[in-house]
Amino acid sequence: MSNRLIGQGFELDGFTQFVPAAFDSHFTLKFKADPADRSRVRQLLIAAKEQARCATRLFEDFPDAEGYIESEVYTSNNRLAWQNQALDQVEQSSFPLEAGQLRPTVVSRLLSQNDGAAIADTLTKKADIHVKLDKDGPLAGSVRRLAESLVSAGFYEVETWSGNTVMTAQFESGAAASYIFRRLGAYFDRHSGVKEITLEHCYEMWRSRDKRTGLFAEVPPVCVGS
Repeated sequence: MSNRLIGQGFELDGFTQFVPAAFDSHFTLKFKADPADRSRVRQLLIAAKEQARCATRLFEDFPDAEGYIESEVYTSNNRLAWQNQALDQVEQSSFPLEAGQLRPTVVSRLLSQNDGAAIADTLTKKADIHVKLDKDGPLAGSVRRLAESLVSAGFYEVETWSGNTVMTAQFESGAAASYIFRRLGAYFDRHSGVKEITLEHCYEMWRSRDKRTGLFAEVPPVCVGS
């Protein structure tokens, strides 16, 4: 299946630690366009949707495979990056999120019934936030405390092959994710230890389903608070 995905243009996106832990292979297909070129943006959105549909059909040929597919979009305004923040400001202000504030909730793998038709659990994600930490910089201890604060609020930790630590939270509400993104952006403007933060809006999500058990694929927990 990996070779088929690569043949469709996907690239292996390596993780050494991921949530859910059961997944060990991750693939990405990325398009980039000038937002002012609306015709090109529309073309690429159509292409991305078609490639996502093609990927879902692969699961028919590989019934033992389990996975999920996310279709996401973000603009340059939803990606913030920092360099060389003042080192003496790391400890001067409290973290803007409280413990448990985001209320990460496990998405059911079971089926529910709606007018006689089997459907997935209604809790789905609409956006996510990724915070890339500068864990190898001169403030490694402060960065670890920052990671702990993010986990306490509802984020989970992902490690990439390249050595990046990326704190991630999934949201059932795009508005809630935007609010948290703005709060974190304002905080990181004043503090060291973060390389970048990105807000991605999810316009489509698909999960494979085991024909023997009727269960949908596991997905990361979704935050239901703000």
